[in-house]
Amino acid sequence: MMEGSEESAVNWNISGSQNFIAGSQQNFTQNNSANVGLAAKEIVEFIEALRNNSAALGLPEGQRSELLERAAELEGEISSENHDVGRMRAIALKIRGFLEASPEGLAQQMLLGASTQALGALLAG
Repeated sequence: MMEGSEESAVNWNISGSQNFIAGSQQNFTQNNSANVGLAAKEIVEFIEALRNNSAALGLPEGQRSELLERAAELEGEISSENHDVGRMRAIALKIRGFLEASPEGLAQQMLLGASTQALGALLAG
């Protein structure tokens, strides 16, 4: 600093940022937080919708049974303390495959939309 000059402090507030470093040559403070938790609500709602509407999909009984088994697997995984997000994604993708293979109709469209939300929750986690 030159003699007779005043140093002014400039404070910046950068909100909504992640993995961002701001600072100066002299000192800086950085506080970061990120919400990377699993959004279980969307997944549980999807499983409930799947159970309630699976009969309307028009799948053969064997495929419907397997679809409901996958839903039970997904529910078991999400309710466990040490859930494996990769395994949950794989199960959700299998469920989505059943939905895509089912005859087109209102139940299929509704459940495909719900599966998109559930997969989004899994991909974000």
